[in-house]
Amino acid sequence: MFSDTHAHVYYLSDSEIRRIPEEGLDFVLSPGENLDTSLKCVQLAHTYDYIYAAVGVHPSYAASVTREELERTARLLNEEKVIAVGEVGLDAKYVRLPSDWERQKKVFSYFLDLAREHNVPLTIHSGRSFKDVIDMVLQADVTPIFHWFSGPPSYALQALDAGAYFSLGPAILYHDSYVALVDVLPLDRILLETDTPVRFKGEKARPWWVKRVAQRIAEIKKIDLHVVEEKTRKNVLDVFGV
Repeated sequence: MFSDTHAHVYYLSDSEIRRIPEEGLDFVLSPGENLDTSLKCVQLAHTYDYIYAAVGVHPSYAASVTREELERTARLLNEEKVIAVGEVGLDAKYVRLPSDWERQKKVFSYFLDLAREHNVPLTIHSGRSFKDVIDMVLQADVTPIFHWFSGPPSYALQALDAGAYFSLGPAILYHDSYVALVDVLPLDRILLETDTPVRFKGEKARPWWVKRVAQRIAEIKKIDLHVVEEKTRKNVLDVFGV
């Protein structure tokens, strides 16, 4: 069976959600972007047996999130089927004022601490901030999952030393720059994702696109698709216990 470790399922229709197991997936992790969407992820996880939730605050919301919202989001980690923190991290794209960057770092640090306290992994956004994110992760005793990592392979190798996993998505179908990343990553540190509903070539990604992603990984690594399917599903079990 296939798995999607990063899909914002709350953007999908009921019929699309019900289609997921019909397409050969038995695990989808839906990460929140703020308190509201984290609540939606939890509700979906309670409704569908193949959906699990991650809760967190995306860096685009870090500058405006309140202390109460952070605390309410943190409490969701006590809910059934909430198995990770996410989507959290840093991204210089969302810095408008000098204070915004420091705020992002404080919010990210808050969730790093939560992940360690609850002994759950984090799905991490690291756009335009690879070094800063890796530096913070190296100081935390956590299991990081780098979502849609687009940094240089040298940074990826550094993150591997910290026990990191990498969730690879549809970007590897369209950008040759990801070939080098796939080359350096061992298969036992690779997870599949789609970042549903992000658009690629004008088409919105859906969870079953992980089969295309797996096929591309198999081509790059010159192995059978079935090997990628089985190994990435085992990695899900190793990371999330599901």
